[in-house]
Amino acid sequence: MNQTFRLAASLVLLAGIAGCEPLGDGSTVESLTLVLVPSEVEHGISVVATADEPAHIKMYDCFCSNLAVIARFTNGDESNFIYRAQFSSSNPAVVAVTNYGDEYGDRCPTAQEIPGMLTPNGVGTATITASFGELRATLDVKVTDTTPVAAGNFTLKPAEPATSGGIPVGSVLPLSLTAELDGRVHNLRRNVLSWTLSPENSEVATINSIGSVTGVGTDPDGTARTVTASFGGNCAEVATTDVSVGDVLGPLSLAREPGLVEPDDGLLAKDSDELLNIAAGLDFDDDGIEDATQLINGVVEINFEDACTLRVYDSSQAPTNCLETAATCNQSIAVCPAATDTACPSTLTVACRTRLPSVYWLGANRLVGGETGPLVQFGATYPRVHGDATTLTEAVDAAATTLKVEALTRYPVDAPWYGVIDKDGDREDVKVTAVDGTTLTVVRGISSGVAGSAAKPHAVGAPFEQRNYSSTTPLEIQGHTSTLTLVDVVDPAAPLIALRTLQVDAQGTFTGDVARDQRVTRLLTFTSGSPTVVWSSSDSAIARVNSGLVTSRTACGGNVTIRARATTSTDTVDSTNDPATTDDDTACDTDPLCDQVNLCIDTLNPLPGDAVCETPVDCTP
Repeated sequence: MNQTFRLAASLVLLAGIAGCEPLGDGSTVESLTLVLVPSEVEHGISVVATADEPAHIKMYDCFCSNLAVIARFTNGDESNFIYRAQFSSSNPAVVAVTNYGDEYGDRCPTAQEIPGMLTPNGVGTATITASFGELRATLDVKVTDTTPVAAGNFTLKPAEPATSGGIPVGSVLPLSLTAELDGRVHNLRRNVLSWTLSPENSEVATINSIGSVTGVGTDPDGTARTVTASFGGNCAEVATTDVSVGDVLGPLSLAREPGLVEPDDGLLAKDSDELLNIAAGLDFDDDGIEDATQLINGVVEINFEDACTLRVYDSSQAPTNCLETAATCNQSIAVCPAATDTACPSTLTVACRTRLPSVYWLGANRLVGGETGPLVQFGATYPRVHGDATTLTEAVDAAATTLKVEALTRYPVDAPWYGVIDKDGDREDVKVTAVDGTTLTVVRGISSGVAGSAAKPHAVGAPFEQRNYSSTTPLEIQGHTSTLTLVDVVDPAAPLIALRTLQVDAQGTFTGDVARDQRVTRLLTFTSGSPTVVWSSSDSAIARVNSGLVTSRTACGGNVTIRARATTSTDTVDSTNDPATTDDDTACDTDPLCDQVNLCIDTLNPLPGDAVCETPVDCTP
């Protein structure tokens, strides 16, 4: 096993793995190695060296870090021994280290509180030692800065695409917190000791221990919540962004994923897929007027219609897949023509599509193209799941704060959510703040942009339903049977950093009745003979790739070739999905359905722990 692979294997063993690992079949531990937990390269710690100093780990006073103890057995197996090794620090006043059973104090986030956690306490150098029996491993750690990181160096923003600082009621918005330390961007969300929202009001919004905000309800004053991240040590609190919680207002709008289609001809290539962008207006102050527009991709339900009608069948006798011929597909009848027709019974009603549409929905906001066919009209509804219509079982006056309804099938258990009394008559919108059986505690007369929504009396039997909004203008897309004739891997502008990930995209050219380009990074196959783009790495010990997402696996870095090719290509794909031969390179060079990009990954300098690389890599031009 070469050193590059040995280091990679060590790094993938996370410090969070529980103790009591098996000792193997008679093999014994022959060596220990202290390494940083792999995710630390994305957090508040650096591995650095200078002309005057040997390799060491640099810590910043604000951020705790974690170690892994890699025990190597005589049979070649490796295991993480953080729960078996005994840790010590030569200078706890500079860096303290925890053992199993120690008190963790209040300096570090709960997620990091495991054996081998490093807590910086002051400027200086300390040697961390891990012991198991007679074996020892050491690692030098230097704390060089106890000055708080300037608030302006932090960047806090939504981790998901957003067009405003708002989230819908009932939705979750994860946040991303980064800072540039020593010229390198670090992801620090894991290092946050606590997250707070100000002004604090759990009826409007909450935030959890990893920085995800949940929208609970709107604020009548429309007040935004300021997110504050707190770190341990000398780091001051860092208030970085505001979040507002809004009631979704209709109608919803749909758009195709930007940058996927060129030209924008309304077509989607067969077996390729893309994501829809669904946006809605948000009302932050309960006045029924839109205050911002926000993407709400994850909380809506997609619906679609095409020219092939739905037919009605007997669920117990309908043919498998419930398909008819093209000749009968467009007959505009609601049920099968004759109940005596054994091939098309109609005694029970089950809606069934007579053929697959030319574009169909795969769930969430994802679409996939099919055979050339009629236009498909897509719409969206918020919320994704809404309750069945029901009725009031007791009359209410305008002052009542509870509603009793007949049933609450498919309604949310957790409040708040919004309901409508007598939607098509004397309409009133309400906010449901609590659910107890079929009794709802409500705020009456909530504005929804609809005139006449004030509180008013309602009789027994008045209709009640959960309020939902839909898109009013359908988004039309047509599947297109075309031939993939060219695959082109786009050279990423950003470099790949050791032990990090990088998204690489592939562009496909389709020919047929209409020539067009489509990103084929996620191209899948659903029918026999259809193309599928397969991604592969020339050396999986250096980097792996999955749907264009390249992951560097070793601190030693290296040079790796990332390929994308269609299965209909003359380039072969072996069982290991790790082609690296000259013949394979040559085939990809001459095959239009195969393309590749060369990535250079710098060796970390210095390497963590006692790691050694056979051939260090320097990607400097």
